[in-house]
Amino acid sequence: YAYSTMHKGDLEEAVSIFSSILEENPEDVQALNAMGIISYVIDNNMDALHYFSKAIETHPNNTLGLHNRSYLYKHQKEYAKALDDISKVISIDAAQPDNYYFRAMIYVEQEKYEEAIKDFSKALDSVDFKEESLIYFYRALCYAQVGKIQKAKDDVQAAYNYTNDSEMETMLQDLWVKLHQ
Repeated sequence: YAYSTMHKGDLEEAVSIFSSILEENPEDVQALNAMGIISYVIDNNMDALHYFSKAIETHPNNTLGLHNRSYLYKHQKEYAKALDDISKVISIDAAQPDNYYFRAMIYVEQEKYEEAIKDFSKALDSVDFKEESLIYFYRALCYAQVGKIQKAKDDVQAAYNYTNDSEMETMLQDLWVKLHQ
């Protein structure tokens, strides 16, 4: 009930329910993460950090708390901390391609394109993302940044083959033109 209340947008009621849960069990990992998410949504990043950190402290292999805190750190441009947390998530659950994609996006924001390429490639190696045009697009941008133009062109072509989104097609066409200049 608490999660459905949160998803419906009744954050005050959700906070009340999750707070009651935490009064009975201060280490409830789901309630801590939910309170962190709600705090983040209402732009209370200090509380969000507190709840995510408490969830991690009480459950060190809690990938959800680590991922959430990594997202918060990324949002705050604390990239080293964001990378530490998402890398720990990957060390716990290396099979989840979303985590490689997320880490790659942190690398992109830091202009660490070679590292981003490696993580985009790991995500694309998965069944979940094998045909994900957006990841091919981002990897193409990274290849272009490091001067690997043919690989960038190959990724633009792959992305174009996998998309039926007109906005993505336009972005790919624009990138294709730039790669041929």
